[in-house]
Amino acid sequence: MPGSALVVGATGVTGTPLAEELLAAGWAVHAICRRKPMLRAGVDATRLHHVALDITDARACQSVLGRLD
Repeated sequence: MPGSALVVGATGVTGTPLAEELLAAGWAVHAICRRKPMLRAGVDATRLHHVALDITDARACQSVLGRLD
């Protein structure tokens, strides 16, 4: 049963295809990256939640990641 996934580096070479596969399988995806991922045409992005976050900032990580479901 699909749930939600956290993909760090969702605009990268590995992160984008991973996010696309998870979305295609029905997962909700929290994509941590500087800019919103550019997905292939036809990928349903309604369950994609872009999270702009500097992962080197511990306080920001606690604040933002603590609110994710």
